[in-house]
Amino acid sequence: MARSAILAFLFAWVGCLGTTPEEQLRADQGSARDGDPEHRPGQPCLVCHGADYDPGGREFVLAGTVYLQAGDPDDGGLEGAAVNVLDSAGHEFSALTNRVGNFMVEVEADLFEPVQLDRGQMRIPWQPVFPLTVGVQMGDADERAMESQIWRDGSCARCHLTSEGGADHVEKVWAVEESP
Repeated sequence: MARSAILAFLFAWVGCLGTTPEEQLRADQGSARDGDPEHRPGQPCLVCHGADYDPGGREFVLAGTVYLQAGDPDDGGLEGAAVNVLDSAGHEFSALTNRVGNFMVEVEADLFEPVQLDRGQMRIPWQPVFPLTVGVQMGDADERAMESQIWRDGSCARCHLTSEGGADHVEKVWAVEESP
């Protein structure tokens, strides 16, 4: 009888072990982890490259994809757009997007000033202080500033998920208004 009770307890306990929401979100991203800064445009970067996940790779504090216009395909963005960021402590920088529209920002404490690397990679010498004020600019065009500040999550696609927007998210990030 005791053996049956122990087995029942073990089966019930193992049944409670499952996938956390964070693990499920990572699994939903797929299996490609090639370290290429041009992979997975439009997906929430910090799911795999945030402080809560340690794949042995890189940790971003801010990352996302910028598109030319709202109706552009989700799998590729705009190269050369500037993502202008001002944090609550007064630090500011501009990160440039790579050929698929991705940009990623890492903290490297040994630096004296922000450094723009190739392929959308940016390094800053401080931890950004939220909330952040953010805008996107392409060339000499006017900056498209976000109407609200970013309060907690540096992964743009957590809120800017698709072209359509919806009740739980807004349109993807895009640089210029579409022509009428």
